[in-house]
Order: sequence, then C-alpha cells, then structure tokens
Amino acid sequence: MPAGPPLVVACYHGQWLEVRRLLAAGADPLAVGLLGPGRIPIGGPAIAWAVHFGWHNCVEALLATGNLQLLEQRQFKLGHPGLPPLVTLVKKMTDPGHIYFGLGSHPLECLHLLLEAGASLDPVDEVLRTDLRSGGQATGPRHDALECARESGNEDLVRVLEDAARWRYSTQRHRRFPRSARYAAAEWLRLGYRVGSGALVPVWAEHVLPFLVSRTSRGAAPRVSRQVAFIDALPGAQVEAMLESDDSAERAAATLELQWRASGHHEVVSRPRSERTKCFGCLEGSSVRML
Repeated sequence: MPAGPPLVVACYHGQWLEVRRLLAAGADPLAVGLLGPGRIPIGGPAIAWAVHFGWHNCVEALLATGNLQLLEQRQFKLGHPGLPPLVTLVKKMTDPGHIYFGLGSHPLECLHLLLEAGASLDPVDEVLRTDLRSGGQATGPRHDALECARESGNEDLVRVLEDAARWRYSTQRHRRFPRSARYAAAEWLRLGYRVGSGALVPVWAEHVLPFLVSRTSRGAAPRVSRQVAFIDALPGAQVEAMLESDDSAERAAATLELQWRASGHHEVVSRPRSERTKCFGCLEGSSVRML
C-alpha cells in the first residue's frame, strides 16, 4: 500500500469523492506513490492503482483533468512491468489470478473511459526500472492489448477493443471519437477552409480528413479550470463565489450546479456521469459543432 501522496492513497482505496476533492484543490493527477523507508517513488501512479482495482470513478476523475499524459503513464514498481494503463488493465482483466476486482469494481467501464480519452491500442514495449534510486531503465518484451484479449477468449473484451480499433474517421462518426481527436478534426477542417474555396471543403472532409485524424489524435482542446471540472466537489460558498468570476464558463457551470443542488440533489454519489459533466456542453467550441 502506498504511503502517499494523498491522491494516490485515495485511488488505492477507491475513495473517488476524496479523489475529486483533492483534484479540485489542485492535486497533481500524475502523482506517484511512495514506498519504503527511503520514501522512494515506486508505489505506482494514481491511475495505476485505480486501474489495478477497477475503480472506474477514480479513473474518470483523473481523466477529467484533461491531462493526456495519464494515458501513457507507466507503473514503475519493483517486480511490475512499466506499461501504460490500458495495456495494464487488459492484462489484469485477462489474468485468472488477478483477484483484486471486487465489490464496486468496474474494469470494463475503466476500459471504456480510457478508450474514450484516446488511449492507444498500438503494441508497446515493456519498460523495467532496473535501479529504483537512479531511475535506470531497460526494455522488455512487447505487449499488444488486442492480441492479449483474443488469446484470453474474452469475447466482450475483444468486441470492445476491435470496435475501437476499426474506427475510421468521418464527419458522421465524429461524436464517437475521443474529445482530443474531435478537436484535431476541427483544426484540420479549418485548414480545409483556408486552402481553397468553399467548394473544396466537402471533398476535404470526405476524402482527406479520414487520413489525417485517428482516435489518438491530439487537438488543442480549450482548457477547463479545476473548479469547473470538479465543481460537484466544491462547498456551496465556493460555487456561489464562482458566479462573480470573470470567466463565463465558470459562471455558467456555477449556475447549473446551484440549480442542480436546489433541485434536491445534494450528494455527488446520486448523480450519474452524464449529469456530473453536463457543464462541458457549453465549452465545446463552435469549430467542433460545425462538424
């Protein structure tokens, strides 16, 4: 069990309300756990523990920060391979000896969250930390999440991964792509408007964009403040103070949140995911909506 920092400990125990409060207060989502008498950072990052136990609410909260480095953050812990969260999760879901998915665990929902955020399905090389103090590394064998799922015979898992792997971008499938990929598509479409007349745009969108945009594309999404992302974890006085903010997005989010609380829904636990993120709809840029 990691000794700290608090965000890692909260993810280890699946305390997702505490995770949201800590992130709202500015905790680093890339925090790595501390173990041993020398407090060496070998306890694994916060997202690794959330994935290890299948705590989907913790995974969701971490990804809501918009820090896409989480999708590539590897777990460096003595005796554990350094693999990205998606590959780690698939390996644990296909391992009969992994006994840590219990009551409250939803590993398949964790998988959907990682895929929706744009986690790559490309094969990756395992990285081992050979010297925990100096950070020396060595490369191990290659791992393929989709092949691992196929070999396990888990048809549901294979179906989810194959569905994500076969996505080919089009304006009709735009909403099925991760948010960062949608913003990348919008940037490329704006380029289409610049390189030619309006008559060129349909050709560009239909025949060029599919080759430019993949589900792992990284577009410049508008920054969302922690206060907006985790507004449900803030006390009422702080939400009310946001009504006086100079940021229109914060004012809009505060208005919606206060309306929600006034309707009698005071506890975050009673709120479904679609409602907890309702304020993000007003933050989607017009460049994305025009697709």
